[in-house]
Amino acid sequence: MMWNQTHYVIVLKKKMGEMRKRSRPCVMHFHKVSKLKSQEDYYLRLLQLYMPWRNENELKQDSHSYEDKYKEVESDILCNINKHEPYLDIDYEELHNFDVVQSEEGKDNDDFSMINPNLLDLDMEDSNGVSDVPVASTIDNLLLPNEQYYEICSQLNEGQQHLFNFIMQYAIQLRLGENNSESQPEPFHIFLSGGAGVGKSFLVHVVTEFLRRVLRYPIQNLDQPSLLVTASTGKAATGINGTTLHSAFNLPVNSGYKSFEYRKPRDEILHMLRNKYQYLKVLVTDEISMIGRETFRHLDLALKAIMQNALPFGGVSLLVVGNFLQLPPVNQKGVFMKVKKGSYSSFNGWLWEDF
Repeated sequence: MMWNQTHYVIVLKKKMGEMRKRSRPCVMHFHKVSKLKSQEDYYLRLLQLYMPWRNENELKQDSHSYEDKYKEVESDILCNINKHEPYLDIDYEELHNFDVVQSEEGKDNDDFSMINPNLLDLDMEDSNGVSDVPVASTIDNLLLPNEQYYEICSQLNEGQQHLFNFIMQYAIQLRLGENNSESQPEPFHIFLSGGAGVGKSFLVHVVTEFLRRVLRYPIQNLDQPSLLVTASTGKAATGINGTTLHSAFNLPVNSGYKSFEYRKPRDEILHMLRNKYQYLKVLVTDEISMIGRETFRHLDLALKAIMQNALPFGGVSLLVVGNFLQLPPVNQKGVFMKVKKGSYSSFNGWLWEDF
């Protein structure tokens, strides 16, 4: 074939036509094989994609299996694999099957009958009131189609990939170690910042989409989130399809005084919040610049009471997003402002130091 640099056209030999170069990069679609179901096909696919060959029989050569051949050439092709398939190790089918197995095991557990039937999705119950399908699996209905999700993942730049990979590893460790408290990862407290147009909202969208896929638990109901997206104001919350911090955790509203006290919710409200957030693992909060220091402290106290955990923010991981050069909080100091010595906040620790 001949390359025509002027018109960006590839002319094929023997008058078989021509191919026009794309005007923008494109993610190629290819068959993905589950490593658990067919290990040989899994390694065959990698060799086909990343090794030069004319005949498939050449791929294995003198090796006993495609897996053995892959191990021989892994150091040569791993760089390209990480470049084009940075999320190769994620097997969503495996995670989904893990949820189903766990749910089936839970049916024989005496605690399974203690679920409040009013919280179950009515469309999933049969005439006897028994759910045939794990409720957690219906969360798939809220997700982007896989092809769209993989495409937006491919658009992350190097810096965005760094944060995404960190949160991805955290979520997977959280799921794999859920039955062993010693193998649970430490909660993270991350501040994501940058000027307008750098891609903060896009990165948050990709991260939250991934967390919704992975943080799914057996017998979890749709109104019991593992991930909660919030903002400081109703307008900001609408823009991210979330809710406000105050309404989510029944936080007191600043009425204009220099300080306002946090009071633990009434027992019935606290019971409702504990039931709702029993699976909560990650809290995303946008427009952090508009959240005051006292409100941030109230959030810490509320999560400790709801999660019944003395760790900062009740052991829930926080990803806060915003730019402190934008609007400040009303009648409060910013969350990053140091507290006075001798104050309750000073005694309780300065929360922003953990971020």
